[in-house]
Amino acid sequence: MDDLHGYEGSDMACYVSHPLPAAGNSFPAVIVVQEAFGVTRHIEKVCDRFAQEGYVAVAPALFHREHPNPKLGYGDEDAPARNRYMGALRDDDLVEDINQVIKWTQSEQF
Repeated sequence: MDDLHGYEGSDMACYVSHPLPAAGNSFPAVIVVQEAFGVTRHIEKVCDRFAQEGYVAVAPALFHREHPNPKLGYGDEDAPARNRYMGALRDDDLVEDINQVIKWTQSEQF
C-alpha cells in the first residue's frame, strides 16, 4: 500500500497496481472505489486485472479517517464496523479524497 495525503492532509493508504514496464510507454490510470468492506483482497485483484490490461489502478482506502485500512469480512460479525465506517463517510470528504487521488495520478510518471 502506498500512502498519499487525503483531503485536509490526513494519510490515506492506496493500493496501486502497475502494468508491466514497457520502454517508452506511459499508462492511463483508473481509480477503483472500494466496497463497504474496505480495500480487500478482492479490490486488490480488481486493480491487478486493470494493470494486466495496461492501466495503473489505484484503490484509495476511503475509511482512513476512522481506520487506516480495515479489511472487513462479508459476514454478520463485521456488520457493526461496516455500518460505523460507512456512516462516518461524508460526501464532500469523499469527493476531495478522490480529487487528491486524481491529482496524484496526474503528477506521477506511469
